[in-house]
Amino acid sequence: MVFEALDLSKVVGGLQKQYKSGPKGHDPENMLRALLAKRLENIKYTKTLVERLKSDPVFRYTCGFPVASKTPSEATFSRFVKSLSDNSHSLEDILEELVVKAKELGIIDGEHIAIDASKLDSYDASVPKSGIIHDGEHPDWGSKRDTHGNQIRWFGWKIHAAVDTKSELPVAVRVTSASVNDGIMAIPLVEDIKQRYSGIIDPKYYMMDMGYDFDNIYRTIHDQYNAQAIIPLNSRSA
Repeated sequence: MVFEALDLSKVVGGLQKQYKSGPKGHDPENMLRALLAKRLENIKYTKTLVERLKSDPVFRYTCGFPVASKTPSEATFSRFVKSLSDNSHSLEDILEELVVKAKELGIIDGEHIAIDASKLDSYDASVPKSGIIHDGEHPDWGSKRDTHGNQIRWFGWKIHAAVDTKSELPVAVRVTSASVNDGIMAIPLVEDIKQRYSGIIDPKYYMMDMGYDFDNIYRTIHDQYNAQAIIPLNSRSA
């Protein structure tokens, strides 16, 4: 099972006391496994996850919960997800640790970095444009072309990632609302790499698709980061 290869203790370390204390407490590692299983099993709603944990002892045991014990409620999972979000820095620290280790092992090269964005669907009910909270964090409507040139539209977020091309491993990741333009997040990702891996990773080339063809990206990467942006020309820029 995939869970056997994952060390989740660092992710939930600060939440142990909050969720494990008391007779009705739940181990946060088990709760995180359940949320991961929710994605792996394509379970759309937390309510469905709670019902599955109650009715399926094998699934419950796989997630780490004792077979005879009570499982977390939907409200408990909701509070847990918020706690994870409030402690997102721990996830960033884990990514940084893994990248540094991969560099030491020669897995990551770090000279050639690809930047792109992918859609992340929200499993919550979609909201009409008039009801969307425009703060860059809440889910909203996004639109972009897929790898086949087809225009796609979704409700949720965007994952913006800087990836080492040799290993195809991410070295920096940011999540925004779906409507945030890809190009806006290019320089923040480049800056994340500089801040987190100075003296460890020294990118020379940043590759992006034509959606990033903006003058300020070329100039900033060249002038401030001593690197070169390689981006196909977009006809709108001509």
